[in-house]
Amino acid sequence: MKFDDEVVRTHDELLEQMNRATQSNVSASELFDEIHRWETVTIEKVHKAAERTRQQLTQLLTREKDSLTNDFGIMTKEIRNRRDEDDFDENDVERLQQKINQIQISLKQFTGATKTKAII
Repeated sequence: MKFDDEVVRTHDELLEQMNRATQSNVSASELFDEIHRWETVTIEKVHKAAERTRQQLTQLLTREKDSLTNDFGIMTKEIRNRRDEDDFDENDVERLQQKINQIQISLKQFTGATKTKAII
């Protein structure tokens, strides 16, 4: 019968297509869930990386500050000892002046590094 062959069969095919489309919506929902999981995991990884970077930067800045403080302390002790004992020559003056200049440069770099903003 022509009605069954054309109308009913076309109707049944359309019904099957609609069922597949509905199942695709379930798949779409699963994809949205997967995107949400990916987003959550990615954000957590970024948070952990940022925290590690903060810790590394803190350690680096502390080491630099301690190194500058130590170098300055050693130089200060030498300057005071040589002055108190009146034991210095032109080479000592030049060497200590170079050391002062070196510490000044290091201090400028250190304070500049703490003021620099990173561009991400």
